[in-house]
Amino acid sequence: MAEKETLKQKVEELTPKKIFEEYEEAKNYKSNIGNNGIYEQAKKNERFMLGDQWRDADIGDIPKVVMNVIKQIGDFKVSNIISNPCTAVYEFDGVPTHLEAQRSPDTNEIMNVMTDIGQIESKISFEEEHNAVATAITSHFSSVWERCKMDKLNQTGVRKAYMHGAYVLYSRFNPHLSTGLYADEGRKTAIKGDIEVEILNITNVYFGNPAECDVQKQPWITISQRKALDVIKREMGKNNRPQADIESVKADDDNNEAGNYNNESGNKKEYVTLLTRFWRENDTIMAIQCVENVIVKEAWDTGITLYPICIFCWDETDNCIYGHSEITELIPNQVAINRMISLEILSEMMMGMPKIIYDATAISQEITNDPGQIIAVENPGDVRNAFYYVNPAQISPNWNRVQQSLIDNTKSISGATSVALGDVRPENTSAIVALREAANQPLQPILNRYYAFVEDIARIWGEMILKKYGKRSLRVVSQGEVTYVPFDADKYKNMMLTARIEVGPSTLWATSTVISTLDNLLERNAIDVIQYLERLPEGTIPKKQELINDIRGQRQAQAQAQPNPSAAPQGVDPTALLDTLSPEQLAVAQEHPEMLQNAMSGAQM
Repeated sequence: MAEKETLKQKVEELTPKKIFEEYEEAKNYKSNIGNNGIYEQAKKNERFMLGDQWRDADIGDIPKVVMNVIKQIGDFKVSNIISNPCTAVYEFDGVPTHLEAQRSPDTNEIMNVMTDIGQIESKISFEEEHNAVATAITSHFSSVWERCKMDKLNQTGVRKAYMHGAYVLYSRFNPHLSTGLYADEGRKTAIKGDIEVEILNITNVYFGNPAECDVQKQPWITISQRKALDVIKREMGKNNRPQADIESVKADDDNNEAGNYNNESGNKKEYVTLLTRFWRENDTIMAIQCVENVIVKEAWDTGITLYPICIFCWDETDNCIYGHSEITELIPNQVAINRMISLEILSEMMMGMPKIIYDATAISQEITNDPGQIIAVENPGDVRNAFYYVNPAQISPNWNRVQQSLIDNTKSISGATSVALGDVRPENTSAIVALREAANQPLQPILNRYYAFVEDIARIWGEMILKKYGKRSLRVVSQGEVTYVPFDADKYKNMMLTARIEVGPSTLWATSTVISTLDNLLERNAIDVIQYLERLPEGTIPKKQELINDIRGQRQAQAQAQPNPSAAPQGVDPTALLDTLSPEQLAVAQEHPEMLQNAMSGAQM
């Protein structure tokens, strides 16, 4: 009772005014990071990534050429990071497990164990039960991953990390989400509620202690969102807020949010800043929503012990959780590259179409540079003195070399070498793999942070499954077979569920490697044609399954056309054959044994 009264008192002290004071302090901190602050730097980095690299540059009538090295480096690194497929493997702490069984689950065995759990005469051991549950959750994780389109979201999020310094994923349990499951056999009582995710800009997430890089050690986390005024009022109505509070909500002009282009685009719709604040209280995560003057949704218990927020930093900085973008230090190089190429093109244009200076007192008509134009000169004298072409300054012979060297060095320092980008012609597949692995070594620290980020997602999802799912079926997929197994989350909500991330082979070079390996096995007769085709990567050849079926049909037809060995005549017994010969025939057979051999062979045929 004392704990509930203390919690109630703390919630009452957490007023919208206090939450917005914390929010303003966090905004000031962000505004002072680096030379431009997070907000302006994030917008500038995104412009350069998208090719808008000449904004506010007053350079006159000079070609504004863009050689977007920043995008090439970013696309290369993002594709390498997300190319390795990740999957989570769950296990209960304190329970011995067989890892290979979790990777390739036996759906029939899991179904038998999960169905037998809770039966009076059940003979399922503690280890068998919990291993089956962990394996089912492992397979179900992949189903949730696919439903949430995490591969696409991670591509977008990692790209945001490259531009803004960090990628933030917010996972929540939506109790109204349809699952397609039913609680009864008559399919009348639908089961609702499941996990959904949302990408957040790092500029819209505020941490109570920015010097602490561990999300789960934060005193509080606040998410800011720009919502339409009418949407906020509808939400307050759904949450049964007082009518006076609903009418008191007014639009504001908070423009510090990166990615908030409402005012920049001339949008006249009224918006208001909505803050969602999370904090830990008595080993559970609490949350509250408010605008500047009133509460939108009263404090509620999320029912989980982990902050539902994961962060992937592109580059780590000491004592700062917000991360650092690689684009920030690439911008000066990008500007120099653009200027050098633009000036080179301007020089070539001046050589091909030079400007003309003429004596206005001697030539009264307009000179247009049109071919064949006749120019009348009024004053006598040397016509060559009346006008002449302006020759541009000579370009240094080292100009192209310096320009290309700057481009190559910028890519090389960033890890996007010619080998990594595929601008080489290795002799064989082994050389491709070796060169690729060597080129990707500088990416390993970023990859490790990304894998830790995916593991954090798996931990949060695992806790939500145990504490939010209740009684429902879990989707288990194994070897192309989909099975729904019974699951009662309440039995395991107090267990310690851990997640481990396993990384598969990269899809960037896996196709050529797999095909080369299969070719070698086929040439050595270690596999047959069907085994070769079944293991080819998808999309390598069209209608692959139809080809496999045709080959199998041909083999079956050939097998049916061959005579049955069991129906062939029985072999001739040599002793029985000799007993049928007369003494004269036996003497001839002894002198000519080949005749007896031929007679026996003919009988067998």
